[in-house]
Amino acid sequence: MKAIKAFCEKHREILLYLLFGVLTTVVSFAVYFLLLHAGVALLGEGAEWGVRVAAQILQWVAGVLFAFVTNKKYVFRDENTERGHVGRTLVAFASSRVVTLLLDSAVTFGVVALLEAVGYEPFTIPLPYFPLTVTADWIAKLAAAVVTIVGNYIFSKFLVFRKR
Repeated sequence: MKAIKAFCEKHREILLYLLFGVLTTVVSFAVYFLLLHAGVALLGEGAEWGVRVAAQILQWVAGVLFAFVTNKKYVFRDENTERGHVGRTLVAFASSRVVTLLLDSAVTFGVVALLEAVGYEPFTIPLPYFPLTVTADWIAKLAAAVVTIVGNYIFSKFLVFRKR
């Protein structure tokens, strides 16, 4: 038990970053898939790519706001609440997230297009109470999440919340 506690204390920042990265991904996925399914249901199958773009942008906004609060307060322990500091930090944070949004979008759209081009067929994992259909979008968003979490940590650690 002491070894686990020592490990957690030594790696507190990265462990919290990963925890909040996963939670940010859950928030982003929830927004993306809710909007994707609602948009396609309302606008029809022909509007899928336009709905994907809208869902991508709105999931990014939700994820950035959630991540900023959790990263500032819990991960990097930035306790400076001066308005100017918070504003500058938020702008730097959001700017770095624009870069990873572009990476996320490239991976998401690239993987979906690639899987569609090779004729990928979704399959269902029969989970209790909630069967999960693994679509091209699911695979793409998982791949994009890995790239995004790593990129965001690098930006946050070394640019946005660096100790001055």
